[in-house]
Amino acid sequence: MKKSNTLLLSSIFLASTIFPATVSATNIDKNETEWITIAEDSATDSVSHSTNKTLAKADYVTNWKLRKTGGLIGEIFQCNYSMLTTAKSKGKIDYIEAKSRLYGGDGGLSKSKTDSAKKSNYAGANAAGGVDGGWGCKGKAIGNSLYKDSGYKTVSRQKTFNI
Repeated sequence: MKKSNTLLLSSIFLASTIFPATVSATNIDKNETEWITIAEDSATDSVSHSTNKTLAKADYVTNWKLRKTGGLIGEIFQCNYSMLTTAKSKGKIDYIEAKSRLYGGDGGLSKSKTDSAKKSNYAGANAAGGVDGGWGCKGKAIGNSLYKDSGYKTVSRQKTFNI
């Protein structure tokens, strides 16, 4: 009896190494992308909208966030990125704009998004797409913001990230 159990166990072991069991990964979504933040930055301006300058908070705030989407597998000649630019003002102003752009290594525009609003305090633009540039996916991401209010100085900002 002991010899037959040993023979049965070794047959099972041998079969499992030759024909491995198929494991089903039903709870893993293959379309799910991984977001890796590469760079973040922000800029603030205290424009003369407040009568009390010592208590004045930053009237205009621009935030930039560059993210790499997806993993490294299969991304030799094209990588996916997302450039988010947000423009916020303390109160509603005449015109506010946010623009995001992605460029490939050859300088060609890959993706561009613009959001603008009149009599508002927020604009946000997210350009997401592939960046070509050979090995390592070289390129750049640029974000701009623009603030216009009658009777006040027009404020514009730009931030460039190398990819």
